[in-house]
Amino acid sequence: AAEWVVILLALKLLSYLPRGADPLLRDLALWREDFSTFFTPEYVVAGLLAFFAWDGATFVGRDLDLLEAPPQYAPLDRRAILGRLMGRFFWGGILLLISSGLARLGLAALLDLAHPSVPGIILNALAYFVLGLLLLSQAHLSLLQINWRSQGIEAAPAIASRWAWFSLGFVGLVATLALLLPTGYSVGLLETLGAILGWILDVLFNIYLMLQFLILLLLSQLARLLFGVPALPPMIPPQGPPLPRELPPVTPGPPLLELIRSLLFWALVLGIVGYSLYNFVQYRRGLFLPLLGSRPWRALLATLRALWRRFRGAVQVVAEPLIRRLASPRLAMPRGRRRLRPFLRLSSLTPRELVQYFYLSIVRRAARLGQPRQAHQTPYEYTASLSAHLPQAEHDLAVVTRAFVEARYSHHPVVREEASRVRRHWERVKAALRSWSRG
Repeated sequence: AAEWVVILLALKLLSYLPRGADPLLRDLALWREDFSTFFTPEYVVAGLLAFFAWDGATFVGRDLDLLEAPPQYAPLDRRAILGRLMGRFFWGGILLLISSGLARLGLAALLDLAHPSVPGIILNALAYFVLGLLLLSQAHLSLLQINWRSQGIEAAPAIASRWAWFSLGFVGLVATLALLLPTGYSVGLLETLGAILGWILDVLFNIYLMLQFLILLLLSQLARLLFGVPALPPMIPPQGPPLPRELPPVTPGPPLLELIRSLLFWALVLGIVGYSLYNFVQYRRGLFLPLLGSRPWRALLATLRALWRRFRGAVQVVAEPLIRRLASPRLAMPRGRRRLRPFLRLSSLTPRELVQYFYLSIVRRAARLGQPRQAHQTPYEYTASLSAHLPQAEHDLAVVTRAFVEARYSHHPVVREEASRVRRHWERVKAALRSWSRG
């Protein structure tokens, strides 16, 4: 009871902070005459909201205590407890957003989507969601720690502090992005799509003009070679029409920054709507099974698949001659020059692929130096013949070969540490091959 007396008095005093001390002194005189004026409708509503908030905080604290209780003392369904925490958090956020919008803007202004605003009270809602997400993150950590203890897994002591810092950083980043994202638009959806379509048509038209210019230039040069350059008569410039006295006003398009802002806004809206529709269809697949099995839908899918097959076939028809041309021996560069190879990121390879790459790169480098591997030679036979030219790297070459055979012809797991060890031997073999090439 004493706690509630303090809370109610604090609520009453907080209501006078924006108005100053003069209204408080006037109301004190009224309370002495009629104490019922102390309980104004706004104060009663604030007290009820404080009661519900206190009650919700009590339930949340009890669930957190149950969540962190040892399994032998509280054999509970912890997933259900976590579900209750998430439900209270999200329902409280929905009520907070609704009450914030009504209190700050009013119902008429809240429904006016043409002039959106972000008042200061919305920052309170943002703080609520940020703190709530941090609380749910800590609840997940508590659930994981209970599971680790029940399984006998010893967790690192610093995992709790790291979890808190990483959660705070992630939620802070999301909150920053939410504040930076546009909440309104100045250019309509159709105008935005029209501007994008206009850009695409401008690019295609410029490409068409460039191709037309190149074709006409080629034809003019060909005509000059075949027929010579004819003598042109003196050209008299034509007289153009008289300029109008008053030019029509030019209506500029939307500014680029506003267009980009509106484009981002509509992309977010359409993305949210599309994701919601996708989840709706996924969770209610049974409602759409008759539609998916209907004849028009199957005909549409068959048409799309046929178009895709034709597109892939056209790409292959164009690409195969080009690939054969590039792979032709006539296009090979001289031996003394470095051949162009496709860019390969070693970090993207698995340890097994990395070990195989080390050995095959040695074979390729040795083949350039006049020591190719014959088709009948095993990896060990080829290593023995190559070691005669690289006596200083004989051990390293044997290690790389043995690792290659293990990675290529066995199903034993190859770990990252093994690939790192083989890489050191591979680098020494490469250095020996460079010394051999320099003579």
